[in-house]
Amino acid sequence: MSIDRRQQQQEYVDKTLAEIEKYEFALKAIVALDHMFSTLKNTSTYQGRKLYVPGTGPGHDNRPVTPDIVVETGGQKHSYRAIIEIKESLSALPVNWGDVIDQLTKYRRATGGWNNIEPDEPHDVILAASAPNTTKFSNWVGSDTEMLNIKKWLIIVEIDVKKYDDTESVEISRIRGQILHPGIGKVMSADKVYRVPLYNIIKKVDQLKFYDSHPPTAYIMAILWDHVFSKFIHGKKLQEFKDDKTVTLTISMKQTQKTIMTFAPRSNPKCVRQQWVRDAMLKFEAIRVVSRKDAESFAVTYKKHARPTMAWIVDRVATLQNGDNMLPSSVPPSDTSIDDFI
Repeated sequence: MSIDRRQQQQEYVDKTLAEIEKYEFALKAIVALDHMFSTLKNTSTYQGRKLYVPGTGPGHDNRPVTPDIVVETGGQKHSYRAIIEIKESLSALPVNWGDVIDQLTKYRRATGGWNNIEPDEPHDVILAASAPNTTKFSNWVGSDTEMLNIKKWLIIVEIDVKKYDDTESVEISRIRGQILHPGIGKVMSADKVYRVPLYNIIKKVDQLKFYDSHPPTAYIMAILWDHVFSKFIHGKKLQEFKDDKTVTLTISMKQTQKTIMTFAPRSNPKCVRQQWVRDAMLKFEAIRVVSRKDAESFAVTYKKHARPTMAWIVDRVATLQNGDNMLPSSVPPSDTSIDDFI
């Protein structure tokens, strides 16, 4: 292999692992914020719940939006509601912030889909993002004259993951805005950090592998390998697997989709798109660990690996970026038999 090709593969590996790290950061942030709001009485949180923004065009149809977290507390008389959008990272360039503002403005106008709350009752819109550009974004919102209205209602929260004495925690800091709910306002005070030790939320972090954002395909492959395919090892094959032997598993696409959806939010299991799984299966076929048996099932050549799953999958997929082990010409990605199969 030439030096250039090796460098290209390494660049792909580094980029993919960085994207996976961002995605896993967002999952921890979602669970930590959900945990924080659950400390309030009579509180319900929903991940990827569909709300509606009044339309302004012909017919005035409501337009659906799916925030990362929707919070509702209390009853008809004493209630609170909030929309939270998670960003793994914000661009360092203000020219790229317009889309973020447009998205948050839509959330501000979301009046449909709430439970037992009047449509015109105000709600908080919270942007939660990682450092380092969150403060820069907040300062821009505060200083830009065109943001006069937005700065009145937008709440910005900085999320960080830190380790103290071998204990990893998710830290939540409010750096802009006033929260409508006094209880949450005290918990997430502007002058202190709300810290969620990972051991308090580890079960939920281990269970939540997806949210309503497309992860790298290599990430999906690793979840399939570790948490989906492994569930189909039974009987004699289980003993063979324990003896470090390679086993062949026959699994249907319907079973695969149903199982992987259990690692999505309960309120939004279909956030794991079929196309995501389709792309992952094509990559598995390309690296020769999956083959189709018929239009509805496939065979997985399954075994233990000495290296962590994510590492060997990313490395193997990296070879595909440079023409190695590509799909055979008889099975192109556009082949209708693959579409039927998946």
